[in-house]
Amino acid sequence: MGHRIYRRKTVGDEQASGIGSTSSPPVATPKATRWPLMPVGRWLVISVLLCLAFGLAARIWIFMGGLGDVNADEALVGLMALHLLEGEWSTFFWGQSYGGTIDVILLAPVVALLGVTRMTLQVVPFLESIIATALVWAVSRRILGPGGGLTAAAVFWTFPAASVWWQTRQSLLYLPVVILGLVIVLCAQRIAEDSAPERSWLILGLAAGLGWWTSPQILYFLLPGCLWLLWKRPESVLRSGWVAIPAFVLGAAPWIITNVVDGWVSLTNIPDATDGPWERLIALVSGGMPMALGLYIPFHETWIAPTVGPILYIVGLAALILALALRRSSGAVHLWLLLAFPVLFVLIPAAAYVGSGRYFFFLAPSMAITLGSLARRDTGRSILLAATTALSAVGLYQMRDLPISFVPEVEPLVEVLEDSEVDHVVAGFWLAYKLTWETEEAVIASPTGVNRYPPYTDEILGADSIAYVYNLYEQSQKDNADVLREALGEMRIGFDEITTSNGYAVFIPDRAVTPDDVPSSALPMP
Repeated sequence: MGHRIYRRKTVGDEQASGIGSTSSPPVATPKATRWPLMPVGRWLVISVLLCLAFGLAARIWIFMGGLGDVNADEALVGLMALHLLEGEWSTFFWGQSYGGTIDVILLAPVVALLGVTRMTLQVVPFLESIIATALVWAVSRRILGPGGGLTAAAVFWTFPAASVWWQTRQSLLYLPVVILGLVIVLCAQRIAEDSAPERSWLILGLAAGLGWWTSPQILYFLLPGCLWLLWKRPESVLRSGWVAIPAFVLGAAPWIITNVVDGWVSLTNIPDATDGPWERLIALVSGGMPMALGLYIPFHETWIAPTVGPILYIVGLAALILALALRRSSGAVHLWLLLAFPVLFVLIPAAAYVGSGRYFFFLAPSMAITLGSLARRDTGRSILLAATTALSAVGLYQMRDLPISFVPEVEPLVEVLEDSEVDHVVAGFWLAYKLTWETEEAVIASPTGVNRYPPYTDEILGADSIAYVYNLYEQSQKDNADVLREALGEMRIGFDEITTSNGYAVFIPDRAVTPDDVPSSALPMP
């Protein structure tokens, strides 16, 4: 008697063969519309690649042009890296009780390798922008799938113009906060998926601690991310959340140690708010959100198109509301970030100024994911990428003449100082640290007003010869120069006055004249 052979048939087998299924066999996707080994359409991949190329070209254009000029704040980061190479390290940005120096640590070996050049300050932000984009992809693909993840990452890489520009700046804390914030969000997603929760809690705590040291702005990611996780997986928070605490303490150790030694200066030396919550809400709606949607030009604080811009803003807000409505049932983490941002922005006084767009860079990841969720098909995603890239191209073009460094080039000034054998200078803030950086401290310049590094001032006060430099393009500094000329005449001190070809007035007294020797109105103010 023969034996019957039984074969276990899976659902996939039945669907593939069409046997045992009451539904018609699935229609295979034509090969022409898909890239091999990739679960997204060919035209979407092409669109993403074009966006990546645009983002790279835009960064090179920024680096090479006026938008890539180095300003005093960035020069200070470079000077801190120079001092780190000599063994001097500061927990915070010089002259502040906040602004952790992770980027200084990363920049120091670049300075050692490349020296003091314009490109030196651009290397770390460029690499960090790539990492941030990859993290946006890692977070968004868990929410939107492969196609949506690529779309959101491409949007972040290219949009809006203000965000693209801030991704090229050595601004010390903005890119590190975004990277660490996205690590927190990604770990929260992994914990919610029950994927190695203890290890994810450890990384989350470490990223949160490093973020807190870097800037309290990490709350834009930490607070909604943790609240979302508490809502999503309360049992994991109660069971394993304690693992994050020692990791947080480790990451925040520089902040904690410095504050214990200095009397909790980060909590007591807080800048006073210049406006209230209502004023910050108005600034958010009238300037910040239009800038986050690529419709408002930073610093200029104008619409990209005076007539069309406000209309597009209304359309953009409607699109965000639609995205929130479509995804409200999913409870996706990016929605929590998006909704938490305006609340925290209104409550955090230090984030009130919207003109530069820097605080809205923290909104860029959740904005990119939200925009990426608007399109469900590859055709719509390609159209979205084309629209956001076009807006960025227009915005960057209109930003091309921004006075990024706020002062003319320093090369003609350096030549005058070298010819006059003077290497100690009193100047305005925006010139002083830029001059010190670009001469690799061959010239020591210290500003009047905001003094980030007192040892420079101490060295100038002990110098045999001190030059006073004024930017004649600033009317206030022209007036300051007139007062100095008159004061030196009244003190019967001779001086040389030299004007460079690009608008610097250099006063070199015959003997050392300190800032305390002249009226305050004679000093070159920023």
